Amino acid sequence: MASMSHLVNFLMHQKITHIRLYDPNPDILRALSGTHIHVTISKRRRRLPRRRGPLHPPLLLPALRSLHAALVYSNIHNDVFVSTPHSASVILNPFPPSQAFFNQTLETFIRPLIHFLSQTNSPLMLNLYPYYVFMQNRNLVPLENTLFKWCHIIVTNGITCISAQQQ
Repeated sequence: MASMSHLVNFLMHQKITHIRLYDPNPDILRALSGTHIHVTISKRRRRLPRRRGPLHPPLLLPALRSLHAALVYSNIHNDVFVSTPHSASVILNPFPPSQAFFNQTLETFIRPLIHFLSQTNSPLMLNLYPYYVFMQNRNLVPLENTLFKWCHIIVTNGITCISAQQQ
């Protein structure tokens, strides 16, 4: 447990407020409890049953509901939320962001999922990679934005504006 407390002290010293754990053990969770560090616990995909299609596992929503019911039973559903990340394929036309929309071919899957997430106050998680948006829109998206660096160019609805901070 001493190494876990060193890890927690390191995270706090670095002002890290959110972490993601894969297959966490109880010692890690105990060490993090009460620290105000938000933890995302992930289940590796290889351990989930495989179904046809990227987003069509009929077991996903029932599994999320079951996990949420266990949280309600344990009275921790206001502190722990259940969600699942999705690939960028659920979003079509990602640039500009205000023009993005859900892939309509996934509506029978995504609508009940969003309804569940809304009911449980859980986040919708998407694995969006700015690099791909940059590659498809090089003439509109500055590379600095893609690399999460400060840039004097602001992109709004596909219109490039020069910031007042430009030197």
